[in-house]
Amino acid sequence: MKKVLILLFLSIAVSTLTYAQADSTKTKSKTHKQAPMKQLNLTKEQKAKIATANKNYKDKTEKIKKDSTLTAAQKKQKMKALKDAKQKQVDTVLTADQKAKLKEIKAEKKTNSPQKKKTSPKTK
Repeated sequence: MKKVLILLFLSIAVSTLTYAQADSTKTKSKTHKQAPMKQLNLTKEQKAKIATANKNYKDKTEKIKKDSTLTAAQKKQKMKALKDAKQKQVDTVLTADQKAKLKEIKAEKKTNSPQKKKTSPKTK
C-alpha cells in the first residue's frame, strides 16, 4: 500500500512540474517578442495601431497557412509580402527616433542570435 501511495505521489509531482515548466516557456517567448516594442516608449495610440496591425497580420497568416490551394512556394511568397506590408504599416506609426531605435535593436538581436546552420546535401 505504501508503494502505491508513493508511486501516486511521485507521478502527480512529476506531471505538475512538467506542466509548470511548459507554461513558463510560453510566457518567456511572448515577452521576448514584445521586449523591443517596450524599449521604444510608444504612446497609447501607437500601441493600439501596432496591435491592430499585428492582429490583422496574424489573421491573414492563419488564412494563408490553411489555404490548401496554395503551394509551399506560394505560401512563402504571400507570407513574405504580408510581413513586409505589416512592417511598412508599423513604420508609418513610429517616429524617426523610434525607427532608428528599432533598427538598432534588430541589428543587435541579429548579432546576438545563434546563426542557423545551413547543411549542404552530402555527396557520395
